Amino acid sequence: MTNPYLLLLLGLSLALAATPITSQIARRLGLIDQPSARKRHIGAVPLAGGMTLLVALVLALPWLPTSSNAVLAIAVLGFPVLLLGAVDDRFDLSARLRLVLQLVVALALTLGFGVSIHMLDGIVGTAPIVFGTAAGIAFTCVGVCGVLNATNMSDGVDGLLGTAAAITLSALGFMAWRAGMAAEAGTAMLLVGALLGYLVYNLGFLGQQRRVFLGDGGSMLIGFVLVVLLITLSQGADPAITPTSAGWLLGLPLLDTVSVMLRRVWQRRSPFSAGRDHMHHALLDLGFGKRSTLLVLASVQLLCVSVGLLANVGGMPQAVFFWLFVAMTVVQLFGVAAVIRARTGGGQLTALGIVPGNPARTAPAPLIERRPALPAQASADAPVNAPPARPTRLREPVTSA
Repeated sequence: MTNPYLLLLLGLSLALAATPITSQIARRLGLIDQPSARKRHIGAVPLAGGMTLLVALVLALPWLPTSSNAVLAIAVLGFPVLLLGAVDDRFDLSARLRLVLQLVVALALTLGFGVSIHMLDGIVGTAPIVFGTAAGIAFTCVGVCGVLNATNMSDGVDGLLGTAAAITLSALGFMAWRAGMAAEAGTAMLLVGALLGYLVYNLGFLGQQRRVFLGDGGSMLIGFVLVVLLITLSQGADPAITPTSAGWLLGLPLLDTVSVMLRRVWQRRSPFSAGRDHMHHALLDLGFGKRSTLLVLASVQLLCVSVGLLANVGGMPQAVFFWLFVAMTVVQLFGVAAVIRARTGGGQLTALGIVPGNPARTAPAPLIERRPALPAQASADAPVNAPPARPTRLREPVTSA
């Protein structure tokens, strides 16, 4: 089966059927997401989304062309990636150990399956940047670990990562099909269908009690699929996409992660630390609802992916699109900070979310001089030896702290 629409329907059907089963498995394994100060949802939710995606992929392998190294890499290494994320969900691995294990997966990808970055577009002129073997392996490992962490960090609002990944995979499927890469196109469209099936449960369309989350396992698996397809489609003698457009097609996860890491370094925090300082956290703290936040960020992802597609068909120099992405990152970083300062009286985005600024100090209340009242004159009804009236006691003006 190579028809992308049939593969999309197959992925959707498998995900809808598998999610109730994977949800029960996740509960038995203790893969449950509990509400916390950083995770503001209601009730315990099973982290079954990643298992659902992997089950759909494995069951659909007989209908996918397996001649592609990318498809084989996703099928073989998908389980170790999901397992790594599941262990992190269950036991909360340290950032250093998680990064080391991600590097092992990246090395297995490039050494075992030949999926590697060996060329990038020039960022000043038109001459490409060509890597040697060792440099290509090193750069690939950096890229794989970066995308795995970017998708993991972006999974913070119901439906956000699933929607963003579905948009990216749709574009990758189109570009792969256009270039005659049937295996990659079929894999992308199959996973678009599986993500749509997951979103049916994740967004509560079948009831809040049936909701599931991706968890670290699911978000890392999505990141792994995306990075394998992006590398495969952007490399080779006749690539389906340009290397520069790969960043635009990844879109929101890359844009948000770069901004968050720069902000954390500026605030003298670890760039890999957890916190409520992502774009979706800022929108929620500014008063947007969850669905409104999802709609806004899905629109941002559509914009990024559209620019990525334009980079492949517009005929413009790729350096223009590289520096345009840099400019968009800078605008997003400082633009969000400016909006927060304006809306919260000088507040800023920190690990705890938006922290309002100090209220403006008000000027001290003016002193009003009051003279003490004179003693009342004796009257016919007042006793002769009545004490004089007590003068009015002055109070200190109340000023703001």
